[in-house]
Amino acid sequence: MNALTRTLQSLVLGTAVFAAQAAELDCSSTGNLTPQTSSPPCAAGQYEVLTNQAYGPGASHQFDLYKPRAETQPLALVVWVHGGGWRSGSKENVNQALRLVCRGYAVASIDYRLSDEATLPSQAHDVKAAVRHLRANAAALGIDPERIALFGSSAGGHLVSLAGTSDGVATLEDLSLGNATTSSRVQAVVDWYGPTDFTRMDAQARAQSCPASSHGSPSSAESQVLGCTVSDPSCAEGARRANPATYPDAGDPPFLIMHGTQDCVVPRAQSTLLFNALRRAGSCAQIRNVNGAAHGGTPWTSAAVQDEVANFLDDALPASAAPPADRANCANLTVEGSPSGIRGATWRYSSTD
Repeated sequence: MNALTRTLQSLVLGTAVFAAQAAELDCSSTGNLTPQTSSPPCAAGQYEVLTNQAYGPGASHQFDLYKPRAETQPLALVVWVHGGGWRSGSKENVNQALRLVCRGYAVASIDYRLSDEATLPSQAHDVKAAVRHLRANAAALGIDPERIALFGSSAGGHLVSLAGTSDGVATLEDLSLGNATTSSRVQAVVDWYGPTDFTRMDAQARAQSCPASSHGSPSSAESQVLGCTVSDPSCAEGARRANPATYPDAGDPPFLIMHGTQDCVVPRAQSTLLFNALRRAGSCAQIRNVNGAAHGGTPWTSAAVQDEVANFLDDALPASAAPPADRANCANLTVEGSPSGIRGATWRYSSTD
């Protein structure tokens, strides 16, 4: 097999790898989990951390990279996106994802612009800019550029879902933030109790028999990150653009969506909306309800929940999914004649293997 053939296979893999991974996953998988025993934390001695690394301009564009000491590089990478209603939190809030480091994953925990600094789609731009930077610098960081997942909870769950479903949507990517020629596409997404359709949250909370909610008010976290009042009809288009369920198609990466049965901050029907949209589009999506869990808390660091995520990522990011390392040497390609001429053109490619 020569280098050109391998390169052509790599190009095919670049578009087909998601379907191949989906075939290895149980894409019809649904059901409930019951948290029981706690999952032990990943001890500090088991990993190394590279802190305050820039992925773009400004103080809000930094990440910390956690890597297991005992694993062979390059490592599959999980990009962790913290919650906090898009208006609080930081990359230091990594506890929900840190156990993955002891399962052999590198974890990059990122900061992004909060709603007091910028409104959507800036936060989505930041997530994609972080992915581009990490992929572009994969060799230096010891990570596999073809095995990258997004993982987030609450507002972070919304942002990873939005980034995961909107590949190729120009308005949701700002290439001026750096690494413009590098793809922001990921190979898997894990969404923990992220909002989907801001305009339906209050009605869904009532249907779930939750106390009165005010997601549609001017002071809500959703209104602040949109820059308009969710309940105002003039805000409907902004809410539609911010909705991850607006964009799914069959080429989306596999999704694992998890939501607590007692969550009244983000009603669990929000996750069902996204799951149904992904499945209608032909995407591979799994959904799990976590029995008794609310919006965050100890159930989310339990062994059952943590293992569900790690097992999903093991299936979605297999080492064999990486394309071959060989690349064509364009200097070895020669073209004679003109493609537009009467006699056309011929091309030759020389290879040493």
